[in-house]
Amino acid sequence: MKEPALEEEALRAQSDKGRIIIERQSMGDTVEPVRVSTPGGKEQMITLQNVKPGLWRGTMPISETGLYTLQSGSLTSFA
Repeated sequence: MKEPALEEEALRAQSDKGRIIIERQSMGDTVEPVRVSTPGGKEQMITLQNVKPGLWRGTMPISETGLYTLQSGSLTSFA
């Protein structure tokens, strides 16, 4: 099993001070937007910004209490 920090493709999310911080690691030149599903079932697309080679980041405000599901291609994460 590989170390998460060494994965070529990864999607990570964490909640912090009323927002979700989304990070997408990829060896590709671009990444597709991240689909976020709220606890209430609403969906929102978040476009990530390239912060350094191989790493994209974005944020969104937390509008509901509960589990948020994030998807980018075949990758899934939770916050």
